[in-house]
Amino acid sequence: MSNFADIVRKHNATYYDFDTDIQRSVWPRYLIVALVSAAYVFVFNSLSTDALGALLTVQSILIGFSFSVMFFLLSGSIPEIEDNGSIESDLKRKRLTKLSKELFYNVSYFNVIAISSVVLALLLLLPNFDTRSFLEWVQNHNALQFWTEAQWRAKFALVADYLFPTLEFLLIAFLTESLATFARTVGRVSFYFERRLKLDE
Repeated sequence: MSNFADIVRKHNATYYDFDTDIQRSVWPRYLIVALVSAAYVFVFNSLSTDALGALLTVQSILIGFSFSVMFFLLSGSIPEIEDNGSIESDLKRKRLTKLSKELFYNVSYFNVIAISSVVLALLLLLPNFDTRSFLEWVQNHNALQFWTEAQWRAKFALVADYLFPTLEFLLIAFLTESLATFARTVGRVSFYFERRLKLDE
């Protein structure tokens, strides 16, 4: 858990203006994600099996691509920018080197969020719980008969009413956050190479 918290903290630390180094708050982003997820759960019906299958396919492709980018970053394929002796270029070089290291945490954060969405989608794809078989099993165990069959059914219905919307809320939240993070990371990679090409000219 501490590693995940460290990834989140370092990813959020990358939200700053590259030219001024002014840190940007991440809470508006989380608020928008929460509002989008809540609106989806309240307005639309449950996600269909086809929708969950499409989500799994898209996320799996993006996760595979992001792991390729991560291995690229870990392998040191991004070479250090040569220093030509200018103070201005030296500062730009250090900032671009810092940016290349930050990209690793952006990709790591995306992987964690995207994999979480895949796990949630798989949970929602699981077959419905067989309450009938469970109630028959309860009847054979005196220790579990502290509720009547009607009470057990009511408990299952109550859990289902809250569990599935909660899982869908989390799934939409993770999906939205992962897609936004993926788009931002692609933009940052493009920005890195654009600035680097200008510095090498």
